[in-house]
Amino acid sequence: MRKSIKAVLLSALVFPGTGHFSVKKPVHGTLLVGITLVCLYFLISKVLEISQNLSAKIQSGEMAYDVDKITQTVTEKLSGSDSQVINISALVIIICWIFGVIDSFRIGLKQDKIQSSK
Repeated sequence: MRKSIKAVLLSALVFPGTGHFSVKKPVHGTLLVGITLVCLYFLISKVLEISQNLSAKIQSGEMAYDVDKITQTVTEKLSGSDSQVINISALVIIICWIFGVIDSFRIGLKQDKIQSSK
């Protein structure tokens, strides 16, 4: 399998930056993995915070177990002040994923050309 294809598949299907490790660019890969992990941390921590608050309200009887009410509450929480952090984190993850695929393909293609010319 060509290095470019392997790098693209790793970056696209596994995690942003993993394709860079297969084309021997660990610094680029580490940066992409690190940035993506930080953004995932923000996303997951915010979702857990919202779900824990919501479940505590339901268990205490403060809020009824109603799907429409729960959906409305989650929507209100997500449109609050923390929505920018969530939106920016999601956008950065998408950008890292796309950049990781394109850049690992570009680097792998260069290495494939060098290898085929030998």
